[in-house]
Amino acid sequence: MKLKELHPVTWVIIALILIFVPSWLYMNYGLIHEEHVKEATVSEKYHEKDEYYIVADGKDIKLSDSSQWMLIEPEEKYEITYEWYGQKEPEVVSINQAHDDDSTGGGH
Repeated sequence: MKLKELHPVTWVIIALILIFVPSWLYMNYGLIHEEHVKEATVSEKYHEKDEYYIVADGKDIKLSDSSQWMLIEPEEKYEITYEWYGQKEPEVVSINQAHDDDSTGGGH
């Protein structure tokens, strides 16, 4: 069977595959997703080996810095920004106490 002899429906299916597969790959692996939560309640925190996690509003979020993890208190509200892409776990980009106007690490 030659390429010119393919049925028109087959051409449509091939075109859809060529459009949707790259789009799906880009949306899942090429695009960084970010979420910002203003009043997330941290229900618990835990660690596995050298990885530190908090559970905020029912979602497990990884922290890259153990000293940040040690400062977080369960049952407190925090303003959290985290991001993820592809199959990576969500990871905290910034965290601060909710309703706290001071920036982290600031001083006079």
